[in-house]
Amino acid sequence: MSTKERALPEPQQANDQAAPVAWMKHQEPYQPKIILGPIRPHNDDGAPDMGFEPLYVAAAVSARQQADKEIAALREALQFYAGGAHFLRSDPDAWDTVSGEPQNYYCDEAGTATIEDGTFARLVLEGEHVDFSDDDSSAISPT
Repeated sequence: MSTKERALPEPQQANDQAAPVAWMKHQEPYQPKIILGPIRPHNDDGAPDMGFEPLYVAAAVSARQQADKEIAALREALQFYAGGAHFLRSDPDAWDTVSGEPQNYYCDEAGTATIEDGTFARLVLEGEHVDFSDDDSSAISPT
């Protein structure tokens, strides 16, 4: 029975006593070789191939959970801007769109501040592509 055909163990904690669920070998160019199974892959001579590193379910799940938390926090921060909560105007008449700039930019009547109204954050949350490049000759605008 090959390593690929062996049944995988139940998810376990990543520690010295846990059985790995897969083995990974880093290769150049970066094309990792992954072999499923709790048994370390062997060379043609039957000796364990020491180039493989064990992979554990708990570590993979933990990394995914951490990424999900970070994504949720970033989405919450973007929602703050998308809803315009960062742009509180004591006197709405003191702010107007900027001549020659996209309509999502506002400038105060004294000309001392320019602010984007949250359109970029809203577009990103909606899955739209936003071009953030700026060559100093034109404003950044939604595409």
